[in-house]
Amino acid sequence: MTRIKKWHGYMLIVCGLWLAAGCGKKGDPTVPVAPKLLPVSNIGAQLGEQGVALSWRPPTEYDTKKPLNPKDIRSFTIYRQLQLSAANSWQFSQSVEGWQEIGDTLPVKPYNGTLRAASNKASLRIHSPENLGVDAATFRYLRLKLWTKNCRAGYVTFITNADKKWDTRSDVIFEPAVHTSAAAFQKAFGAIKTRAFPLETSPSATAAEYVIDMQSLPAWSGQIAQIGLAFETSVTEGEMAEIAVESVELLPSLIERASVYDAPPYLFASDEEGWSARGATLFGAADGALYARGTAPILLASKPGQQIAAKDAQFARFRILAADGGEVYFLAHDNPLTSLAAETISPERLTRAAHIPLAASAEWKTYDLDLQSIFAQRSETGDMTESGLKAATQVGLFFPKRADGAPQQIAIDFIDVASSETQSASRMTLLTQLSLPAVETIAQHVQERQRTMEKIFDVAYDKLPEVLTTSSNAALKLAVVSPQEVQQPDGSYAFTDNGTFEVGEKDNKRTATLDEGARYAYQIEMTDRKHRKSTLATGTVVEIVKPLMPPRDLQAKPGDRTVELSWNPPLLTQDGRKARHLAEYRVFRAVAGEQFSNTPTVALPATQTNFIDQNLTNKQQYMYAIQAVASASSESAARNLSEAVSVTPLDTIPPAAPSGLVGVYLGKTVNLHWNQTQVSDFAGFNVYRSEQKDGEFVRLNSVPVLNATYEDATAQEKKRYYYRVTTVDDETPPNESQPAVTLVETYLLD
Repeated sequence: MTRIKKWHGYMLIVCGLWLAAGCGKKGDPTVPVAPKLLPVSNIGAQLGEQGVALSWRPPTEYDTKKPLNPKDIRSFTIYRQLQLSAANSWQFSQSVEGWQEIGDTLPVKPYNGTLRAASNKASLRIHSPENLGVDAATFRYLRLKLWTKNCRAGYVTFITNADKKWDTRSDVIFEPAVHTSAAAFQKAFGAIKTRAFPLETSPSATAAEYVIDMQSLPAWSGQIAQIGLAFETSVTEGEMAEIAVESVELLPSLIERASVYDAPPYLFASDEEGWSARGATLFGAADGALYARGTAPILLASKPGQQIAAKDAQFARFRILAADGGEVYFLAHDNPLTSLAAETISPERLTRAAHIPLAASAEWKTYDLDLQSIFAQRSETGDMTESGLKAATQVGLFFPKRADGAPQQIAIDFIDVASSETQSASRMTLLTQLSLPAVETIAQHVQERQRTMEKIFDVAYDKLPEVLTTSSNAALKLAVVSPQEVQQPDGSYAFTDNGTFEVGEKDNKRTATLDEGARYAYQIEMTDRKHRKSTLATGTVVEIVKPLMPPRDLQAKPGDRTVELSWNPPLLTQDGRKARHLAEYRVFRAVAGEQFSNTPTVALPATQTNFIDQNLTNKQQYMYAIQAVASASSESAARNLSEAVSVTPLDTIPPAAPSGLVGVYLGKTVNLHWNQTQVSDFAGFNVYRSEQKDGEFVRLNSVPVLNATYEDATAQEKKRYYYRVTTVDDETPPNESQPAVTLVETYLLD
């Protein structure tokens, strides 16, 4: 027994040494490592009629080079992530974008394209994301669009990188006219970092817009680290103060080029296109027309804060139905700090206005107006060119009160402001609707639309859905799909986000809609049958926009190895609504008889509607077409090119005129001599003669003269002849130079 125990002991020692030595193999023992899944690749995203179509390819092996069998793929998880706007602009289209509540304010929530916040205390405060790094010298103005309920005063607050203490005082105001200097005021009271703004209390279908000049505060300097909004509430017990913020923007200037949607022409195809009304008891857009009714004077005004250049606003045309007649004034406003709605307007006080009497008719009438007289008047801001106003920040129509006090109702088909009557006429067909309903029907539909429209505070704060996540741009899990559901014949995989997927936890679900104007990035995670997951693979960013109709009126002008193209922007999307977005134009060129390439010849900014194509081959026929792109980040399945035009470049540049022309009469003949022209496309010279310097010149040669000399055997004695010699090239028809001229008198010397 003792021997057996010893033998077992020896065996244990030997086995231990054998294991320590690597089981008989040389080197360190091998520890098995599980292979890792590589991410998917070639993620593509294309915006189409059904939504965003995604495509991708799976890896063919693990990170250990072990092959990955497609049958080992268990699922793909599709995520969508909202891309936040720049640090100086917040639109709240789908999230609170990093803004947060402060103090006793209830949590901020995104709802219906706004940021909602509430408080039952004396104040309501929200702050932007931190570390903005905004240059105060560059960004002077703050523009807010918001609604308020049970709030009596609003304040903008901020901190800088140099001074990160919040100023919560609302009763200390810096007035340069009262205090000796900003430095003396700051020494007495400290730096003021709060700016008050008065609130509009009347409810409205559109958000109230506030523009605040932040540079009026000396503390607005250096780098702005964070901004905030504070409101004094007027709540009583049991009440709630609420705000709904549509947008917050920091702007370097209040003069900005109007967006495609806010700029003329105004079609009212789906909504008011930024127009508002004052004095109307009923106002809105329906059936493709803008409608207003009321007994008081009615002011209709476009969106303020635009930049409609005077050169682009020389002519106006609008189509109106005013059954009872009346009159209208077309207004141009140029002060970016105010809007027409804030002005006291009456026929006696109107400036920069054009008066038009309206015909009493049950039919739609089109009125034309020359705007040059309006833009020739002096600007409110003194911003003048030699011809008058430099730009209008807003346009409007003012309908004075009727003399008999009766109500007036106006329906407007379109309002066009153009650089010329010709430009407006070119888009007249697109603007005019031939099947508009009766004005009573339009009014009824406006009323129905207003009744069905959800007012901003119809859904109380405590009834709003809970925020899905505290992260402002967290990715939403749209779907988990099996390979069999999404595999394509070529071995790739495809999935379409149609904006109808339910996301969130079981008790807090909502539909992840695709919001127009929002930008999304898609991420894909792969899982194998052993539940191993790949890292997230991110595709390109997609902007949700409606595809545009092609550009209009494409024209091509040939030149010497060049073609000059010009066109007009599209007005509508492919579904017949007014265009909201225009990112760029793409020019496509092809040799006649060939198809256009998928790659454009050149991409141009949205502000450019002309292009000169150079280094072409003369006498070669080319085809051109233009595509209008709503978003450079969103490729559409259909290019929707303009109607192609054909053009052939030709040499239209004449050669240089001959030099050194002299003539001498030798009896019966006049001999002309000049310097030989050295050009590659030289075809010869033409010789002309006249007895008057400014008379009719007759060509003497029937075919071009090749040498730099000519003998005129038809000259008569005792005459004064003027000779012209030109150079022609080999184009068809030929280009002819300016003439060289000389005078010859046919008198024989004694």
